[in-house]
This record gives sequence, structure tokens and C-alpha cells, in this order.
Amino acid sequence: MRLEFLTRLGALAACLTLLAPMAALAQSADTVTGPAEAIGPDIIKVNDTRVILLGIDAPEANQPCYEAGNKLWQCADTAFAVLDQTVKSAPTVTCTLTGAPDPLGRRGGTCKVGDQDVGDVLIKQGLALPYPHDPQSKAYLADAKAAKAAKQGFYADGITLENPWEYRAKQNHSPLK
Repeated sequence: MRLEFLTRLGALAACLTLLAPMAALAQSADTVTGPAEAIGPDIIKVNDTRVILLGIDAPEANQPCYEAGNKLWQCADTAFAVLDQTVKSAPTVTCTLTGAPDPLGRRGGTCKVGDQDVGDVLIKQGLALPYPHDPQSKAYLADAKAAKAAKQGFYADGITLENPWEYRAKQNHSPLK
């Protein structure tokens, strides 16, 4: 009986030894690090992983924004350019990912360049809004309030912008960004 117990214990140890690398892979899949580029006003690509920045929402690529005098402003292009410059300012970006990929293969995540939160860069410049349908947006509320007080980006006098989530709903887009 003791020999049978030791044999089973050995088999269990062998299984655990084989499963340990798989568990490490599963854990490492929740963090992605590497060179990055913007692929949307609030979406980046790190290596081959497309990451939607959680807690924020920037205008859609085709969403109109207007400056004083009803002059069209390509605000999504501005947010895209700032995001791209931010993620390319360092050789690596690190994203902590949440949840499974969406139908378009994107993951939600919070990304950093060094100690700097990438989404917060857009929030502080008034080029993204805290996304009220995401609990992580609470982390950005104070900086959004400061950007509004400083009249940064979308908060500047004379700027007209529909909330991106409302714009998508009117365009009959899915709730996915």
C-alpha cells in the first residue's frame, strides 16, 4: 500500500512539474511588454497584442469635433498622434491585461511607459475622457477634472465634442471600442 501511495505521489509530482510552465505562461499572458504603436486614438499594439486602454475613451476616427466658429477639428487624429508619440517615447511599453480578447482580438489593459500611465497622458491633455462604463475610469477622474479646469484639449473654450460612447451608440456601433 505504501508503494502504491509513493507511486501515485510520484505521478502527481510529475504532473505538477509539467503544469508549472503552463501556469507561468498563463500568468505571463496577462502582461505584455515590448515596443508599441498606436493603432487608434485609444488602442495600441504591443508586439502582436492589440490593447484597448481601459478606463478612458477617445473620439472615434470618423467622429467630428468642432472648434470655435464651427470649424472642423480632427480631434481623433490629435489623440492618435499624442498616443503614438507617448508609446514610442520609450523602447518598451508594459500593459497589464484584463479579460479575454473581444471579437476583434483586442484585450483591455492599463499600459505604462516607465512609471507613466499611457491613458492618463491623454486624460491630462484633455484628449480622452474617463469612460463611465468602466470602473477603472475612477483612476482618471481627478486628472480629467484638472484638464477641464485648465481648459485642455476637449475642454478648451469653443470645442464641441459628443461623448465617444454616445456617438458610437448613435452610429449603431457595438459597445466595443
